[in-house]
Amino acid sequence: MTLPQQDTRAEEPVTVGLRNSQHSPWYLLILLPILAALPGCGPDAYSESMVYPVRTDPVVTGVGGRELVEPDRPGQLPLLAVKDLQDSRNPFYEDKELKYIDTSKWQSESDKQELLDVLQDVFGTPANPKVDLITRETRQLLKLDEGTLHEGSRLYRLYCLQCHGLTGDGRGPTSKWVNPHPRDYRPGLFKFQSVKAEGDPRPPRRDDLYRTIHDGVEGTAMQSYNMLPEHELNAIVSYVIHLSIRGEVESEVFKGAWKEEKDKTFLDPKILARGSVVAFVRGNSSKPGGKVRDVIEKWRSSQQEESKIVPGPYSVTDATMKESVQNGYNIFTGRGAVVGGCMECHKDFGRRSLYKPDKWATLVRPRDLTKPVYRGGRRPIDMYYRIHSGINGSDMPPHSNILNSDQIWDVVNFIRALPYPEMRKHLVPPIE
Repeated sequence: MTLPQQDTRAEEPVTVGLRNSQHSPWYLLILLPILAALPGCGPDAYSESMVYPVRTDPVVTGVGGRELVEPDRPGQLPLLAVKDLQDSRNPFYEDKELKYIDTSKWQSESDKQELLDVLQDVFGTPANPKVDLITRETRQLLKLDEGTLHEGSRLYRLYCLQCHGLTGDGRGPTSKWVNPHPRDYRPGLFKFQSVKAEGDPRPPRRDDLYRTIHDGVEGTAMQSYNMLPEHELNAIVSYVIHLSIRGEVESEVFKGAWKEEKDKTFLDPKILARGSVVAFVRGNSSKPGGKVRDVIEKWRSSQQEESKIVPGPYSVTDATMKESVQNGYNIFTGRGAVVGGCMECHKDFGRRSLYKPDKWATLVRPRDLTKPVYRGGRRPIDMYYRIHSGINGSDMPPHSNILNSDQIWDVVNFIRALPYPEMRKHLVPPIE
């Protein structure tokens, strides 16, 4: 059995822009300069007066495991506001397992303003982004210098804002109309990465974000941006990290200040560690850097070489491929001595999987592996990463605790063979 070979040829560069003016409609030559001069149009950066707003949508803290036959309707995001839960058409309507924090329940507007001010003080504005309270070494490691962030901000506005939103909340103007919905960076969770699973989910490596932006996400509206030069892609990566750090720090404020008293729920900054929003975010003499340093430390740790998944050697040959695929089949289905548990979620190899909420409170379902669409990348190493350490934010758990390297490669080979009916005929028992 020989698996299909991937086409590894480099794609031709794509040129984006107007055709030769003699073939372009005459009115575009007049209209485009006018549009470029308007605020929010053209290649210029954000307006200097624009600020990142404090979030108003719920902070989801638990989603349960309820399964649904269909995803959310086009034009609808599951949770833009708490009032959405009163709509019987919403997938979370009367969902008793959903846990969330209502970000509108501040004790006073001054508390909300204090959060806005300290976040702006630490993270700047869309036109002038920054990340304070970090060491020079960490700034260099994550490429969070203000020059790179300024360029990343400009490029994000051109290419990413329409889907991922001003604050990276995944709620840009087009977001409601695409499925799966664009990623919300604020929880600090990213699905496709090469970082070992150890305890709480960790952020990705810069290389992981770069690959996602460069290659796109297959089967989604996230296109490839491989037409952009390397330095521009790296600037966008830096800005995405900036938005994620800011968003996670903001979310941690809501989690720490959320208070429940009998039938009342509200946000009380006095119960935060160190007693105030400013001290919680920025820290004090006993803990400099506060929550900003905590979040940054996770990003810094993920960039270390010891955090990267290192696959075991690939020893399968053409002569042993059939045996490897069969071994992977047995692990996947639990027919052999090693039970992977894969069929619990990928029912009928994903053909009968139902939708369920992920950690972003959007509805997804386990991949139908009989269809060769791989959002996290189709390289064998990409599949190895996902089996080894799972997929953050989803119910896909790490398997490195039950499978050794050879067994993971066997499952990879089985998954790569599964979409092809002729290959499935050679399995014992064969798969229809």
